[in-house]
Amino acid sequence: MSWLFGLNKGQSGAPPDAPVPPVPPPPPPAGGSGSGSGDKPKDKWSNFDPTGLERAAQAAKELDRSRHAKEALDLARMQEQTVQMEHQSKIKEDDDDDDE
Repeated sequence: MSWLFGLNKGQSGAPPDAPVPPVPPPPPPAGGSGSGSGDKPKDKWSNFDPTGLERAAQAAKELDRSRHAKEALDLARMQEQTVQMEHQSKIKEDDDDDDE
């Protein structure tokens, strides 16, 4: 998934410019002239709306093209490390308090 942030561009995997495959149309509704019992299970993807996924793919492409993408990723990584260090220090404080 590093290709999402513009890393490892030379390596194999999903290319960032790969088109999103089209979603097949939902099946047509039942004719109504049959038994009408409704025993047929509904397809779990029949109500899937791909617009959010398409927006995310477009945003990933734009981020990959951005000249500041690497800096943004580094900043996000540093922020996450800071949060993890804060959690570790809090855990250590709690452990020290339990020892007393």
